[in-house]
Amino acid sequence: MGKVKEYVIHYELQHHGFIHVHIILWVQEEDLMKITNEIVVVILVTIDETIAKFVVPNDSLQNKLFKMVLRKQLHECQSQSIRKNRNGTSRFGFPFASHVEPNSFFNKETNKWEYYKPRYEDQNVVSYHPTLLLLWGVHFNVLHITSSYWSFYLLKYAMKCEPPGTLNLNYKNGERLGLQNESKLQLQLISSFSISKPMSLAEGTLICLNIPIIHKS
Repeated sequence: MGKVKEYVIHYELQHHGFIHVHIILWVQEEDLMKITNEIVVVILVTIDETIAKFVVPNDSLQNKLFKMVLRKQLHECQSQSIRKNRNGTSRFGFPFASHVEPNSFFNKETNKWEYYKPRYEDQNVVSYHPTLLLLWGVHFNVLHITSSYWSFYLLKYAMKCEPPGTLNLNYKNGERLGLQNESKLQLQLISSFSISKPMSLAEGTLICLNIPIIHKS
């Protein structure tokens, strides 16, 4: 991803406790546009128009990338759970409009970068970097973050507070809730519930292994 000047890496755990990571990289200016133009939103194979199917690549590396995109990078909206905008897209912008130019460009109307996405079949592909997808082998969404979005993203995801790892079991916290008639042990239990959150096995493992939830330069 070029020469990295600064970075923030934040492990986040949601839903069933699965780990996903938010990574922000500040790269050298001379590498920025090169990387941006390598980001694509496309299934990198041709389509046989006579049968309306993808032509599976013979090259082993291209074949691996093709399968990886189909398996990892397609966003499938569940119709019953979609919150649609007035223009008919989901709240995440799917399906995206086409962009046939090979180079990425900055859309002044949306204030966002848009990437190579030439066909209807590519409309639900999540933006990715081909080399990174082959090396990493996981679903991810890579974007060139603009100055108007970086602070929002940084504060919302990368730097939000996490539990400090201590738990105040002072029974007086329960008394302040008007529960004076409960036993001291019950008040301590109520106190722990009122100031804590459920912790998944994955999050507990990170803490026990002394793996910081936030890494930064």
